[in-house]
Amino acid sequence: IRVMCSARVDTNFIIEAFKEGANQVLVGGCHLPSDCHYVQTGNVLAKKRIDKFRKKLEGLEGFNPDRLRLEWVSATEGQKYANIITEMDEKIPEFKEEAKKTPEIIEEI
Repeated sequence: IRVMCSARVDTNFIIEAFKEGANQVLVGGCHLPSDCHYVQTGNVLAKKRIDKFRKKLEGLEGFNPDRLRLEWVSATEGQKYANIITEMDEKIPEFKEEAKKTPEIIEEI
């Protein structure tokens, strides 16, 4: 889902992605602390929201919170973005079985 700012990523979007079978979810945003282009602190808000949500995920038995990633990448960092995607792609087999069970697990949130 493309949004104008990482602060616009609602945790319900993440829950829905996992319910629909997403193996992993990446939330990408502008570099901390002051590279935010829209509301000046959008990336800070996103970090707080994702950190809080990650704690909920850590409490779910059978769910690896590493399936949710928050990364800071600028438009000029194509190689960094490619590396992140490659890392996530390499982890697909690791999370494959867990992803099949996620719709039931994530209901606990």
